[in-house]
Parts: sequence; structure tokens; C-alpha cells
Amino acid sequence: MELVEDQDKIEDFFYQILEEVDVNHEFSNNELVSFQVMPVASGFELIISKDEKLVAKMTSSVAEPGEKSGGDEFDEEHLQRTVALQFTNFDDLVAASQALSKAPRPTGVELQSALYRNQQGYELILTYRLLPSGATTDFSAVNQKLVQIDNQLALGYEYGKLSPQEPVYIEKNDRQLLGKQALPTLNQYFG
Repeated sequence: MELVEDQDKIEDFFYQILEEVDVNHEFSNNELVSFQVMPVASGFELIISKDEKLVAKMTSSVAEPGEKSGGDEFDEEHLQRTVALQFTNFDDLVAASQALSKAPRPTGVELQSALYRNQQGYELILTYRLLPSGATTDFSAVNQKLVQIDNQLALGYEYGKLSPQEPVYIEKNDRQLLGKQALPTLNQYFG
């Protein structure tokens, strides 16, 4: 879909919707707004909300550093997101590593990857370090990079799933197979 590929088009699209439906100017104070899409028989319904509880629930994985969130953690202090993907078999792991490596990498983001083995299969830990050059920590720039990371991770979710285990738990308890450059190594030997 063309809309998904262009961040500016996405922002313009949602701002247009807000302008059309916000006749009372309820959404004009730069507060968080959630959009929910619900399929119905004739198409879909779009629900726009400022419900603080809903927004807090939707952003909980990135709102509180150190909060337990399974295999997806964001450290606000160091601007680092660590995600653990779980794969039941080696073929899915290799396919995911190829897809992730071919995906456009967000600019200004450094990626490290490590591979672990346990009884459930394979755990691929991806560590995205945002703004490694010490550039500005503007919220919108950080948020845009997190969205780009989500887009890249979606390719990994086609072959595996988010691990229920925290990355720290995996690093301590599972057997490490490949260190900080697991993706390039997997692609070199199996790609």
C-alpha cells in the first residue's frame, strides 16, 4: 500500500481526518489521540479517541522504562529498543533473517542481533539503538523511528512471534549461538 510507505502521507491523512471530524476543536491541544479501525459489513468504522486509559494501554510498552512487557522493551534513557522474536524452527528463523536484512533500515538507528536456543526453539534478540550519534531527542523524531522499527519488525512477525520472555531472561538462561551480528551471519551462511 502506497500510504504505508510514506510517513508524510500517513501524517497528512490522519490530520485531514481530524480536521474533518473535529468541528468542536477537541483534538487541537497536541495531546495523544488514538485511532481504531473496526471492520464492518460495508467497509470499516474509524474511532478517534482521547481516552487517556486507552492511550496509556496502547503506549505502555514504550511509556515506562524497565516495565515488564515480555519480549519488547524500550529504554528511554538510552533510547534503545530491544525485541525478542521466537521461532519454532530453523527455516522460519532463516526466512525472517533474510526478510529483516532486506528491509529498509531506519536512518540513525544501529541494529545488533543475537541468536539463542532453548526448548521452544530459537530466540532472536534485536537491539535497536536510536540516535547513536547523540543527535536531538525530539519526541516526534524518536516516535517516527519507533514506527519505522515496527514496520521492519512486521516482517519478522510473518515467520515468528514476539517472545513471552524478556530479552534479559533469554540472555541469562538460554544458550547463545551467535553474538552481536546474528542477522548478517545467518544470511552469510544460510541466505
